[in-house]
Amino acid sequence: MDKIEIIEKSLFALDFPDESFDIIWAEGSISAIGFEEGLKQLRRFLKLNGFLVIHDDISDTKKKLKLISNYNYMLISRFKISHKEWWLKYYAPLEKLIKEFHNNFLNDYKLINVLNKDQGEIDRLKSNPTLFGSMFYTIRKEGSKQ
Repeated sequence: MDKIEIIEKSLFALDFPDESFDIIWAEGSISAIGFEEGLKQLRRFLKLNGFLVIHDDISDTKKKLKLISNYNYMLISRFKISHKEWWLKYYAPLEKLIKEFHNNFLNDYKLINVLNKDQGEIDRLKSNPTLFGSMFYTIRKEGSKQ
């Protein structure tokens, strides 16, 4: 491995040469343009046999697996992160920090606004936990079909 370069860029402004990446990691970003559109757009930037790792919401898994195949990718692996895992590893510790920050930064109105927004997301999770699962897909670009 000669070089690893991490690039943070909007999916709405991709201007890379075709087949320029061995791996593309799409951490929650594909939802901005849609799963199918993401598969379509990112494909041209991957080298043949290059990998695309997608972290997306849990919805429509069967449809997404079909789209992966339709766009000539091979599914290497997938795994689910359940709402319980999200709660234990992310939201419960976040809620604890929110309470601490609320107590310690009462006069920081900008921070309190952000904390309230985050608490709103936690409250939505508590009221409908099944909406908060997610799925990782590791797929490989097959063939020459663009």
